[in-house]
Amino acid sequence: MAAIPSALAAINTVIAIGSQGCPQTFPDIANIGDLEGPSIEAEVDDVTSHSTNNPWRQKIVTLLNAGQITLPLFFIPASTGDGGHGATSGLLQVFTGRQLRWYRLRFPDGAATTWYFQAYLSSFSMTAPVAGVETANVTFELTGQPILS
Repeated sequence: MAAIPSALAAINTVIAIGSQGCPQTFPDIANIGDLEGPSIEAEVDDVTSHSTNNPWRQKIVTLLNAGQITLPLFFIPASTGDGGHGATSGLLQVFTGRQLRWYRLRFPDGAATTWYFQAYLSSFSMTAPVAGVETANVTFELTGQPILS
């Protein structure tokens, strides 16, 4: 019997953008760094009342929120990256066009676990340090129910 690993190396986690074509393809977004998210949350309302009959708060979950994914990427202004939606102009066009797009998040596990979600780009912030490389910090604002399979 094989031992169950207690962790998974994160390298080769890939996020890809939907092409909007038919059939839809998902070219990888090039040159991404440390990916954070999605930050899935639940809205919790306090429903404690005088008739609860004990001093402990009662709560229920109302709405779910798929949250955000944030990541830095290496910014190369003239590059369109993979499939025209790489680290630079492709994502800037999605941002300035306020486009709702499908995305695919693929994990580097043996099962090739893949999640799909819709999102807007809500932030694209560039940096150019004197002693460093050009980068952009990107925030994806997820909307609707993600497919977590």
